[in-house]
Amino acid sequence: MFIFFMDWKPIETAPFDRDVELAVIDGAGVHALTFLCRRVFGGWMNAESKKRVYYLSPTHWRDRSLELSVSTACSEAPGAGAQALTQRLAAIHRNASRVGNP
Repeated sequence: MFIFFMDWKPIETAPFDRDVELAVIDGAGVHALTFLCRRVFGGWMNAESKKRVYYLSPTHWRDRSLELSVSTACSEAPGAGAQALTQRLAAIHRNASRVGNP
């Protein structure tokens, strides 16, 4: 199965309007957080619990929405056949091509 993985971007460019995956660098290396976060004024919050995440100094971010949408489409389509999956993936691709284009 093909899954499109987005590249990591500098933390300074992280958006305020969507949930993103964060990475931190510490003495043991680079680590991606196990939960999605949303940038808020003065820091970050856990996207699911909506609680502020303190003492977090992320260095990079990436948009997981396309990757998660593809994963969801694949899990929803087991009995629906290849045509339904192809249509769902085409819709995801159309929406992804609009990201960043007002």
